[in-house]
Amino acid sequence: KNHILMLIPKIDEGINLEIIMDSLLILKNKKNKIKFLITGFFSNKNLEKKIKKEVRRRYLKKNILFLGLLKSERKIINLLSNSKIGITSYKVTDRHNYYEYSDSLKIRLYAEFGLPILTEGLTPLSREVVLNKFGFIFKSSKDLSQKIVEIIFKNKFKNLSKNSKIWALKNSREKFVNKLNKQLNNWKFI
Repeated sequence: KNHILMLIPKIDEGINLEIIMDSLLILKNKKNKIKFLITGFFSNKNLEKKIKKEVRRRYLKKNILFLGLLKSERKIINLLSNSKIGITSYKVTDRHNYYEYSDSLKIRLYAEFGLPILTEGLTPLSREVVLNKFGFIFKSSKDLSQKIVEIIFKNKFKNLSKNSKIWALKNSREKFVNKLNKQLNNWKFI
């Protein structure tokens, strides 16, 4: 299925849904089979009303599905296993600067399931996506929609997915935890 997954715990002003909706408008005119699946709870009712009103106004209800906060590991695994692309879409705000100091766990999770990744490029890990050829950085809604078409309809999915799995295996959490444990076991404590 041509599902694009945006797995987030909370939908707030730090998530750029505008670029998602704009790209869907472009894609809707060409390929109506694209669907964005977005997890997470809305941080407040006003934001939820505003976003859902905009989705209705743009006639995107068939193309964007808000799934709410998922707590079931089985449901999350099912979503990851049945999606074509994993996406991060953050934006810079006065209240959101965690991407300056943190790693994108979403990128790591998407890669574990072999998903090609589309990212806005705000986290340090987004450079890894491009360098290791398992996804792209997008800069605009037009750019995002073009990259979605490239991945899904122009045969880039297989290669990006393979590279995503390879990168995930090289950078698995278990590998780093085992390495750290080995180092700690070799230290002599006084």
